[in-house]
Amino acid sequence: MTVVRTLALIFALMPSLLAQDISLDSSANKVGESAISIENYADADVVRYSVVTLRGLVSNGDSGIAVVENVSSDKETRIVRANVIQGRFKALVELVPGRNDFLIGNGSLRLNFSLIYRRSFNENVVRLISFVPSDSALSNGGNDETLIPMEDGEIVRKLVVAAKLWQTATAERLFDLGYGRRTFALETDDTGEVVVWRKRGKRLAKEYRELPPRERFNTIRREVLEDSQRIGELVFFVCFDSRAKNESDFSSKDAIALGVDSFSLLDAQRTIAWPESIAVVASSFSDSSPIPAIYLKDSAYRGTRWALTASTLGAGWHELSHAFGLKHTSDPSDVMSRGFDRFNRVFMVYEPKCAFHDGLIVGEKDNVGWSRENAEILLRSKWITE
Repeated sequence: MTVVRTLALIFALMPSLLAQDISLDSSANKVGESAISIENYADADVVRYSVVTLRGLVSNGDSGIAVVENVSSDKETRIVRANVIQGRFKALVELVPGRNDFLIGNGSLRLNFSLIYRRSFNENVVRLISFVPSDSALSNGGNDETLIPMEDGEIVRKLVVAAKLWQTATAERLFDLGYGRRTFALETDDTGEVVVWRKRGKRLAKEYRELPPRERFNTIRREVLEDSQRIGELVFFVCFDSRAKNESDFSSKDAIALGVDSFSLLDAQRTIAWPESIAVVASSFSDSSPIPAIYLKDSAYRGTRWALTASTLGAGWHELSHAFGLKHTSDPSDVMSRGFDRFNRVFMVYEPKCAFHDGLIVGEKDNVGWSRENAEILLRSKWITE
């Protein structure tokens, strides 16, 4: 009877013993070892946006690679590799609805970590629109000028990635100022996917170009708003592709970047160097090759692809912030000043070489965001929630 009871006890304890064994194999930081830690999220934190930046520390890691695997995901971003520099790394990870379990490794070190993604309940959202002239090759033909949900394509992918980056950058910067991880919500369909709309304008490409920038902005704004419902619940980010169907290149007259009163507008020329997936964001911010002659130039004159990606994505964040009611500032680190040129620093711990330096390590003091005054204005917006 004693043997039977002993065997029963062993079998009863076996699941627990196995679980402990798995934990010791795959987890973490054993006693006496150096450790991996995440400094900007606690384990099992709940977030309301689908892309997050994990800021990690490796106590014995001056270099090497941090491998971050979202074992709950089957997306192409399931595994992310981030450079560890002076014991620090940043990893841009994509979440799936519900619990996301991560296994983070650096050399022999392991950390199990989780985040919970739940969709935002805020009905006040940012709407993304691709606006084209009536003679555009992208206008879907015919005379239909109503808003149409777009299918997958280059501009859709770029706008969705950009908007998710602005969303997580907003949350990170407000969190660093002590206001909690608050940000805006994006308009989504019933499945939770971000929606991008197409709007066909009433004018020819050359007619929009002939308008002064402010008048062009007001004309496009008027045409978009007259075809939109729920206007009081929406902030608009509109990307304007002014090319006619027989044009492949952009004109210097295309350039426009403005935002005010819940409406922001950016020309499509600035999206040339934008990444089309979250999986390539880090490589886009690491590309120090020269800017091709056919591209517009980096507005901070740094002369590299990563810099063009940073300044143009930052310009979109800047104009969207105008739409939320923010004004220009003189603080060089503020996104409402020239801080937007360094948008890459929200996501990277290293900035590659450019015309002004041979590469530099980015500390938290080098990050960009908002002044406290601007942040408090932003927090009063109905679009910014937990």
